Amino acid sequence: VATYRKAIESPADDGTRLNLLFRLSQALEFAGKTDEALAAVDEALKVAPEAALLHYQRGWVHFHARRCRTVVSVSRRG
Repeated sequence: VATYRKAIESPADDGTRLNLLFRLSQALEFAGKTDEALAAVDEALKVAPEAALLHYQRGWVHFHARRCRTVVSVSRRG
């Protein structure tokens, strides 16, 4: 997690930043830090709001955290 955060702070193009935020969200969720994982996904969505993979990642974080009702509502919104 610390390595991803440090890399995100370094200047990078949008693609690299999005990839790092995506990976950070995974690492945070696996560490049980669901709200921080969602914040990382939300930060990435500010850069690429139409990126389907990021919307999927948001749903995956909720699913992994066993927030099944949220997964359903998020997926219905599209």
